[in-house]
Amino acid sequence: MVAMWERENDRAGERFELKLKGSGELTSGERRELRRLLDRAFAGRFSEEDWHHALGGLHAIVRVAGEIVAHGAVVERTLWIYTRACRAAYVEAVAVAAGLRGHGIGSAVMRALEPEID
Repeated sequence: MVAMWERENDRAGERFELKLKGSGELTSGERRELRRLLDRAFAGRFSEEDWHHALGGLHAIVRVAGEIVAHGAVVERTLWIYTRACRAAYVEAVAVAAGLRGHGIGSAVMRALEPEID
């Protein structure tokens, strides 16, 4: 899935691109860029353990002019209720660059991930 849109009430021609990628499809450069975004968005409180929880599923990645500005992941987990295994999906590592918050980008990330949760 690739979605493109222009941001309203802002610089003319600023285009946002949203792509879905599996963790295995992420390049090492994308992983580094995502980790930097998450570190900044969570003010340094995004731990290595948090990062590992965000991997192994599907990532919604938003770019502007080639730079990653937003992210969210959905990762499947198994929950055990006594001896019964239940499939569940967790949304992990949702973040939008500070200067772009409040413009619906996080909502677009969640809309892109929603079909994977259903």
